[in-house]
Amino acid sequence: MHAVWRSRRALAALQPHHLRDVGLSSEQVSQEIARPVWDVPSHWRC
Repeated sequence: MHAVWRSRRALAALQPHHLRDVGLSSEQVSQEIARPVWDVPSHWRC
């Protein structure tokens, strides 16, 4: 869960031109970082 939290924080810190480089909008990032830490794809779960 810590890795998910850390990844979402890093995503939130990206500048707009970096988001464009990876094909994400600021709205998509906002939605992703608003998700609860336990809300991950099922294939990530043990």
